[in-house]
Amino acid sequence: MLVDGVGSRISHNLMHDVRSSAIRLGGNDHMVEFNEVHHVVWESDDQGGVDMFGNATYRGNVFRFNYWHHVGGEPGDGESGDGEAPDCGRAGVRLDDAISGVVVYGNVFHRCSAGRLGFGAVQIHGGKDNHVDNTSSSTAWPP
Repeated sequence: MLVDGVGSRISHNLMHDVRSSAIRLGGNDHMVEFNEVHHVVWESDDQGGVDMFGNATYRGNVFRFNYWHHVGGEPGDGESGDGEAPDCGRAGVRLDDAISGVVVYGNVFHRCSAGRLGFGAVQIHGGKDNHVDNTSSSTAWPP
């Protein structure tokens, strides 16, 4: 799903079995809430179940009350097929390249940290004024 612009609401969806990110989000003031996202980012790395990147003016986006699980593949699912996890990581929510002003709260993350450089439930790569609060995370993927 590609969302761009201002003020979209992504709510009450089930997103699964996607080889890359389930949501690519750009723009401002979007609300992502009450979704379940699982078994995504199977063939990609350096990404997240939701991925934002490249523009520090994207602000006011909120991710709340979502359930993210089994993000990233098991060892051997990567492009190399050598049984190893990919070098770069995968995350539930990935805020890349200066993404700022995002709020992530009330989410549950389970097994959302694949790759040798596992990014974790929420990976913030640059940016500022991002807030992660009241979020639960358990067990890296794979176990």
